[in-house]
Amino acid sequence: MVMELLTLKDACQHTPKGVEVDASGCPMDEDNDGVPDYLDKEKGTKSGAQVNEMGMEITDELLAARASARDSIETVRHESFSEDASLSTLNKISDKH
Repeated sequence: MVMELLTLKDACQHTPKGVEVDASGCPMDEDNDGVPDYLDKEKGTKSGAQVNEMGMEITDELLAARASARDSIETVRHESFSEDASLSTLNKISDKH
């Protein structure tokens, strides 16, 4: 049931048009994980599970994937912006002239 609330008592006034809402005007969250159904990538989360901003249960695998991605970003950042990388780049430029 899609309901549009046009009232000052709407608790979630910026809900996108067409999103199913509850009696208070907030987007539905059938699994009660805190992530509205229209954004939830993992519907039916078990009760009490910790979820990320996309409604996906936080598992050891998810944490490991995020840590790996962070490490990759740190490596690239260090290679691109470290003092050693800057000196190396300057030396290459000065060698060309």
